[in-house]
Amino acid sequence: MRIANEDRIGKGAGATWYGDKGWIHVNRGNTLTASDPKILEEVIADNEIHLYKSTDHIGNFLDCVKSRGETVAPVDIAHRSISVGLLGEIAMSTGQKIQWDPVKQEIIGNPKASRLLTRPYRQPWNVPTI
Repeated sequence: MRIANEDRIGKGAGATWYGDKGWIHVNRGNTLTASDPKILEEVIADNEIHLYKSTDHIGNFLDCVKSRGETVAPVDIAHRSISVGLLGEIAMSTGQKIQWDPVKQEIIGNPKASRLLTRPYRQPWNVPTI
């Protein structure tokens, strides 16, 4: 499965997922389209994976802060999801291919690109390294 940059394929802002049966696109307005509209009519069986649904990410986050429940977008999943886009932006900004070490969370062998992973903090603020 791959996720495409929607500006390049002309479906507008959002994300498109490609699978072996076609593609599904969702935009910021939560409008779904598909290569075959029948894909959108498929019913997910009770024994299949169902995703946690939230129509209010901010409200969901605040509710989960209070309840200590899991958010619709767990921090580790959200971090890994946005990392792909940010790494793509770094590659486009530098005009270079980059290699990413997902365990160390470092760009390998490219100091110019690595500098774009963070920015200087205003004093006295800092983020300690783990």
